[in-house]
Amino acid sequence: MDRNRRWRSTPKHLFEVAVAVNRDLHLSILSLFAERDLTDPALSLEQICSLLPREAADLELDDVRLRRSLDQLVEWGHLDESRNESATYRTPEEFQRRNVQWSLTGHGSAVIAALDRAADFLGATASLQTATIDALAQSVARAAELARHAESDAVEIFMEWHRAEHNLLSLVDNVRQLQRRLAELMRDPSLGDTVLRQAREVIIDYVTRFIQDAEEPAVRVARAVRLLQALGPAVVFERALAGANLAPDPLLGDPGPAWLEERHRRLEALEEWFVQGRGGAAPNMERLRRQGRDWVLSFLKVLELRRTHHRLSAGVAEDFTQLARVFARCRDDTQAHRLAVAAFELHGARHHDLGIGAQVGATVDPSLPTSRNPSIDINLDLTPRRHTKSTRRERPVRDVGKERASRARAEVERLQDLEQLRGRLLTQGSVRLSSYARLQYVQYRELLDLLCAALTTAPETDGIRRHVSSDGRLSITITDDHPSTRTQIETELGTLEAPDYAVSIEMRTASEENVARAAEPKRSLG
Repeated sequence: MDRNRRWRSTPKHLFEVAVAVNRDLHLSILSLFAERDLTDPALSLEQICSLLPREAADLELDDVRLRRSLDQLVEWGHLDESRNESATYRTPEEFQRRNVQWSLTGHGSAVIAALDRAADFLGATASLQTATIDALAQSVARAAELARHAESDAVEIFMEWHRAEHNLLSLVDNVRQLQRRLAELMRDPSLGDTVLRQAREVIIDYVTRFIQDAEEPAVRVARAVRLLQALGPAVVFERALAGANLAPDPLLGDPGPAWLEERHRRLEALEEWFVQGRGGAAPNMERLRRQGRDWVLSFLKVLELRRTHHRLSAGVAEDFTQLARVFARCRDDTQAHRLAVAAFELHGARHHDLGIGAQVGATVDPSLPTSRNPSIDINLDLTPRRHTKSTRRERPVRDVGKERASRARAEVERLQDLEQLRGRLLTQGSVRLSSYARLQYVQYRELLDLLCAALTTAPETDGIRRHVSSDGRLSITITDDHPSTRTQIETELGTLEAPDYAVSIEMRTASEENVARAAEPKRSLG
């Protein structure tokens, strides 16, 4: 709704330059002003005539066309026309070319920014990186942490929040780029099977990996946003405004309120992406992960439909090739005509076997309806025999109950193995990593995953890092994340050398899990 209101408030003539009759000349002039805006804010007709051929060498330029285009841009509000009081001239021609000058207006700069943005978006390549979400979480958490302390620098708060907004914008743009590229691939009929197979392998792997890797960073962003909400967005943004050092505007007044309003709008967008969507719906990041799976399924369906179409096309081509061979073996035109009638079904099916005897063909008139012709004997093979041989095998009916039971047994076995594996990693209180002298590789991998997850979380106020596994069953606590000694852990595949952290790994009880769930904010399924 806010975007709709802002778009509808834009001037009517803002984008007419892109669809005007002299579009190329108008855009070339705006491009010249954009290139010279910082060094030469105002340009005269003489300067434009000398500089514009470098920007648009393919256009035919003269003073009349240039002046007409400049007048049109002034009428639209993209350029401002003024007199150059410091210009010197000796002839009437020099007066006409030097006395008047033009400069960009705010609307003209907006048009240039919109065109640059559109060109960048159309030429960009999608780049979905979980590092962008990680950086977003760090910037939001850092801004909230700095705003908590009165002695912190306001400029640093402004820079951290600016990075957070930039990372969110980058994420949204790259998701749009990927959606656009996938839609183009699925609609392009000129792509061959080889290209589509390569695209299937690369894109499905790319999307699947992002869906899996983005879950943990998204949780960290949601945690950072809740931390900022608990502190109070107004506190953070007031400190950021002090560090923004906004330029005063004598015409529009204090820019601070509008800047703060925009920051709150950006925060709402951030909450919709990672905390809760509009109307209590799931956040956009969670819906994006589900949509990513839909992308994969849609891509596979399109590939299957294209393969089916190719198979049908190849079958039709083979049928026509065989029909051409039969035509070549016809004795005369009469037999060829009968074959054409039968092949393309130019009359009823009861006449398909008229070539058996000449006497039958003499007694039956194809121009008369069936009721007025004598009855004839039809070859019975025409009825039960299929015209085309089917090579498809009938799929056996799946026993859904057996498959469900098999998957349930496999899941139970996996959970039992996981419980046994985690049971060997549990500690009695806080211990050093050196207590794990030697581990099996699967144990080492589980321990390493827990350590990495815990070390990437922000420390709490007491300096302790805590992390809970994705299923909520296991918790790890690191009380000394800067040990002075190092240790080695042996596995059958090699040796890990790492700081000798003080860790505590415990299995959470059902009551602890229920308390943790109750502490989480409730979301409507909307």
